[in-house]
Amino acid sequence: MVIRNGKYLPNHDRRNKMTARLVCGWGINDSPVGYIVSDCPFYRTWHDMLERRLNRYDSPSLRDVTVCEEWKFFWAFKQWMETKDWEGKDLDKDILIPGNKEYGPDACMFVTHQINSQGLRVGPEKPKSGKKYPQGVQLRRLKGPDKYFSQIVIDGKAIHPGTYSTVEAASSAYCKAKAKHLRELAEKQEPILKEALLRWADIYESA
Repeated sequence: MVIRNGKYLPNHDRRNKMTARLVCGWGINDSPVGYIVSDCPFYRTWHDMLERRLNRYDSPSLRDVTVCEEWKFFWAFKQWMETKDWEGKDLDKDILIPGNKEYGPDACMFVTHQINSQGLRVGPEKPKSGKKYPQGVQLRRLKGPDKYFSQIVIDGKAIHPGTYSTVEAASSAYCKAKAKHLRELAEKQEPILKEALLRWADIYESA
């Protein structure tokens, strides 16, 4: 069968041919209905997850990311995804479990892009490019004692809590602003996600 516009259509059995080649060098397309075209939302989400595991461009947020053995197989992932509210949402691996590095059914959930783009981190981000400052802190390229400023992006708008003489003070201001924003965001979510965002708010507040 072939999937077109989310529907299965009869075709010749290509299952053996398609599963002979690993997907992203690791995954196995074990679909019992054979060939899966690229516009299948289940296959596309699974494939994108495997791409993040590869981390081809050495993204700091994807370092050491793994996928559980169960989700190595497409059909197992598809069956899980079918039980979730996934349409128009992103697959997330660490909102429920801060710092989690493994994609799997116990840790993952689908969230809106607004939630997924919060850039949640357990600690300061230190990418390969050699970034000097913690998340939300930038150098103010003007003369004066207050050399550093904090910045948080809310609904696409950059908000600056203030400028400070030390990196630590700027980072603290950012974390407090981030915690406040997460608490406000949490109040608009369903219970499981609300609880998860409040945990993240606690992490930022205590940083």
